Amino acid sequence: MEEMLRTVEDIMSGVALFQPCDTPILEVLELLHRNNADAVIVMHNGIPKGIITESEIVVSIASAKQLFYNMKAGEVMRAPLESISHNTNIVAARDFMANVNLGKLPVKKDDEIIGLITQRDILNYIF
Repeated sequence: MEEMLRTVEDIMSGVALFQPCDTPILEVLELLHRNNADAVIVMHNGIPKGIITESEIVVSIASAKQLFYNMKAGEVMRAPLESISHNTNIVAARDFMANVNLGKLPVKKDDEIIGLITQRDILNYIF
């Protein structure tokens, strides 16, 4: 059980990518593809405001009232941005992610986002 007390920072796999909220969604998609990533942190005036994951993109395409390629990151992002501390233990992180129904969370250290933790990271570690 002591192994389960390792922290989010020990097992996180995702590198945090950042884009301003007025970035065209096609640029966000290109960034995701270029970096083989599946999430982008959306910023407004240098402050993290939301996250765009594959899920937000799919939902936005399906429910778009305007042409998807005209949308901006701020229109697609999930907000407010939930995050987790770098020193949170893995069990607490798993429980938090399940309670807020999120598959990816930004990891913060000293109020700075240092990466992403995913449900897959946790499952890979446990199993």
